[in-house]
Amino acid sequence: MKTKSHIGDEIKEWLYNQKRSITWLAEEIGYDPSNLSKLLSHGRINPKILRDISDIIGIDFIALHLEKYADLQHYAIYHPKIR
Repeated sequence: MKTKSHIGDEIKEWLYNQKRSITWLAEEIGYDPSNLSKLLSHGRINPKILRDISDIIGIDFIALHLEKYADLQHYAIYHPKIR
């Protein structure tokens, strides 16, 4: 998956590639479609909702972003000017 500005973009990209809608995903996780749309647009998603999304679509976004964070921390240690 391409690097995006935030996790909501990655979820929306997955939905687009699978020809699924935010409404479909919201129904699958039992969440209001307009609220889910807002969450995905801002990229700040409650961990419980993120876990529900990950379970439905089969991608562990929490682990994926923890890995990215760890990679950035590792890079910052060896390249202190980017801190």
